[in-house]
Amino acid sequence: MFGNRQKAAPTMAAATHPTSRAPAADHARSIYRDHLLSCRPMLLDDGQYQARVAITYLGGEKTRSQHFLDLDAFPSEAAANERAVQAAQAWVDANWHKL
Repeated sequence: MFGNRQKAAPTMAAATHPTSRAPAADHARSIYRDHLLSCRPMLLDDGQYQARVAITYLGGEKTRSQHFLDLDAFPSEAAANERAVQAAQAWVDANWHKL
């Protein structure tokens, strides 16, 4: 019954579209106070990098995550990563006791 299905042709992903914003090639991960910090700067149209980070709580019975998507833009990927880590650590410091 399902054996004759054909795969759809791949479409151009948003990250590869020439006018879209795309994540930088690599992202940094680290652990801070039982939280996984996943930094993934986004390359903007103007050549700068928007600092972005996802924070995932690794302890307890329930996984929780907080995403920072609206951090500042920086001229380099390294600077964006550094800011993302700082923001994530500050968020953990302010919220870890609530988990």
